[in-house]
This record gives sequence, structure tokens and C-alpha cells, in this order.
Amino acid sequence: MATDIDLKQRVVTFTNLEGRAFENVRLSLANNNGVVYLNDNGGGLVCYTNLSLGQLSAWNLSTNLPQAFLDRKERARQARIQAELDRQHQEELIRQANERARRAAEEYRRTNTEPEIRGRPFPTPRNRIGLGE
Repeated sequence: MATDIDLKQRVVTFTNLEGRAFENVRLSLANNNGVVYLNDNGGGLVCYTNLSLGQLSAWNLSTNLPQAFLDRKERARQARIQAELDRQHQEELIRQANERARRAAEEYRRTNTEPEIRGRPFPTPRNRIGLGE
């Protein structure tokens, strides 16, 4: 749902799927997560997954809203997992690059020769063009 649905402040009494009764509450709007209600103590939100399909129909709301909510929640969970996997992969690439650089520097110090990186001489003052000649 891209925009909120105005529920016209109609006063209703209903019971959610957990058995909690809401008496004489004003329905404010339906957003991506559920139905917002107002009462004398403030108000709250009842998630679509905690409302019966019959209740949603009675309020002229789509009975697809609970599944759409669950689908969005699952996509967000998958995105968080993928972001963590991407972060771990990036850390591993950095660790591997650091290890290669450490080994190349160690080889250079050990042999006092110019190590090769990917088939090319490691840049040193002795092999840079125009330097040390």
C-alpha cells in the first residue's frame, strides 16, 4: 500500500485475533503495517496479521493486506541478511588483500629483491621510470 487509507474516524468495537477487545475506538487510518485506532487513552495500531479477514472486509479493506505485510517483512529480513553477507564478504576481501600485501612486503624484506604482484614488478624507486638511473 503506497498511501494511507483514511478510515473516516468511524467508531467501532472489535476483538483482535488474540482475543483483546477494543470498545468504542475511532479508526483513524490503515497504513502499511495495520489499522491505527484512537481512544480516550491515546490509541495504537493493530497489525493486519492480528485482524480477521472478515473484520478487514467489514472495514472495506483488502483481505490481501495481512499477506502483503508478511511479504514486506520477509523481503526486509532477506535484505538484512544479504547486507550482512555482503559486509562479511567485503571484510574477507580486505583481509585477503592485506594478507597478500603483508606476504609481498615480507618477501621483499627477506630476499631484498623486487617481488612481483600479478606478474608486474612491485613499484620501488629502483624500477620506476626515470628514477634511480
